[in-house]
Amino acid sequence: MKVRVHVLVGVSESVDARLSINGALSRLKRQAVRLVQRRRARKRRPRPTTSVLLNVLRTRGADLEDRRVLETEKIPIKPLTVEEAVSTLDSNHRGMVIFRNLKTERVNVLYRRDDGNMGLIEPEQ
Repeated sequence: MKVRVHVLVGVSESVDARLSINGALSRLKRQAVRLVQRRRARKRRPRPTTSVLLNVLRTRGADLEDRRVLETEKIPIKPLTVEEAVSTLDSNHRGMVIFRNLKTERVNVLYRRDDGNMGLIEPEQ
């Protein structure tokens, strides 16, 4: 387990002691705010793009024992909003988009249904 220690330093010089203390405190406050913002920004970075294997199975006219993988394809999982995934689905001809939802940070699947509408698969939390 790593332990990270941050030392904040606020230095201010003036002829009045109260002005010096207030100046040093305001510098400490600014440093603390920057530190918290940096930590939040680091946590909110999108995860690197990963990929998932998509296996196409032969299902029609086959017994359970006869099912086998016909083809395998690596699909990149990009961080997108749902609206971006809808526009990607409209432009690609695969019929589905696998993406990392930017709001929930979870992998979602957007697909085109047989009736022409779209379906969204989200994992339970």
